[in-house]
Amino acid sequence: MKILKECNKKTLGELKSYLDRYEKDGLKLRPVKFLISRPVKSGMLYYNTLTEGLIYLNDAEAFPEAGSEISSFPPELFETGFMVPEDFDEFAFVDDIRYFEELKNSLKTPYRLFYVYPTTGCNARCFYCFEEGIPVRKMSTETAEKTAAFIIRNAGNSPVRIFFFGGEPTTEPAVIDFICERLNMENVKFTSVFKTNGYLLSEEKLKIMAEKYHTALIQIPIDGTEESYNKTKAYVNTKPGESAFKKVLSNIGHALSSGIDVDIRLNIGLHNAKEVPDILKTLVSSYGKYPSFGIFPQVLNEGGKEFYTEEERTLLFRIQKESYRYLLDHGVRFGQNRFRLPEFKRNSCMADSPECIGITPEGLLSKCPENIHHDKFCGSVYDTGECAELNTGDTPEKYMGYTASDFKNNADYFSIKKERTECGNCAFYPSCVILANCIGRQNPCNDAHKDFRLWKTEECMDYLFRMSESEN
Repeated sequence: MKILKECNKKTLGELKSYLDRYEKDGLKLRPVKFLISRPVKSGMLYYNTLTEGLIYLNDAEAFPEAGSEISSFPPELFETGFMVPEDFDEFAFVDDIRYFEELKNSLKTPYRLFYVYPTTGCNARCFYCFEEGIPVRKMSTETAEKTAAFIIRNAGNSPVRIFFFGGEPTTEPAVIDFICERLNMENVKFTSVFKTNGYLLSEEKLKIMAEKYHTALIQIPIDGTEESYNKTKAYVNTKPGESAFKKVLSNIGHALSSGIDVDIRLNIGLHNAKEVPDILKTLVSSYGKYPSFGIFPQVLNEGGKEFYTEEERTLLFRIQKESYRYLLDHGVRFGQNRFRLPEFKRNSCMADSPECIGITPEGLLSKCPENIHHDKFCGSVYDTGECAELNTGDTPEKYMGYTASDFKNNADYFSIKKERTECGNCAFYPSCVILANCIGRQNPCNDAHKDFRLWKTEECMDYLFRMSESEN
């Protein structure tokens, strides 16, 4: 038996505490239901999605069958959760861990990740944008000042990260300048991330971002080759004869040269399916040499409203697989760390993380940081209470139509988990949490999505096995 990836120590400790109640003598075990196996040269790989351990057994080391006694196989298989008692309910165990995590998260803690929306306006007109038709709202100087103060109160002496989102955040540079200047004046340790279309990233602006905004990463979407990109983006401020596609690609190079990491979200849809190989080739040949350059291929709106047929969805996920394979073959970094083994998720996303918060242009607080177009806000930056705690004594009786009572009632709206009776036999259960009121995840898993997830997991397992072989 060879360990290719160590188990998560925290989860393993929790599992050990639970399993220690069993008397070991004569104990009969079975394989945990969260196993994913993969045949490789002269053996098998086994990944445990609960403990996050990956092992290799050669052909002479068959994995134990259900009903095996603990003394009949290597003790490591029990100690690392690959084999469990026959009456062990691993699904209930996962639910219990998440329940206690929720209790811990209910304690008031400072925020560490801030999604700041300087504006909902944008200089592009992408046909697929989830913000299409949303009124343009811009952050005022007063709200920018309150936003900076809110971040400062939460930061204390600890580092924080600020995501500037929109809309298109770079269309409101004065707001970003103001917030970052205040944080620098107060010696707040922070880094920033920009989610931007990249059109306005001039060399002068990138220098400011690196020095003043402490920008660590810029995420830019690319929608196809030059003609379809320009058509899809439909920028409102391009000059006559100017190619927005060429300008954005040039800006990507300037950002990388300035020391800022760049992640490309390669959008895959029916409009550009045939072009994906060409745009991958262009991006990789231009910037693949930079270790700070990454790409993550993404099917457009894969978790949102149902509008793909089964045949269309299968096509798009096949293209996504082929894109990942191309990046693997060319040694390009995967953006957002998307190419990894599934991990045990104690919470779903930023929406149910106690450390994350979104700030609207009006200063309202959203527990769904990547989406602020709803009415379930949980506070405002005009509240002067300590950290995330609402201080009703200092909160205006009404702000933007909300009372302190409204904010409190909305606080847990986006963290409510969805009951998942249909997931009872899924090996990915530990790595998947679905929120009942998630705006972007309105449909259950479909076959194409499950197939892609399994494929990516097996590819990761293969990759780690090949790396271990090359080291020997």
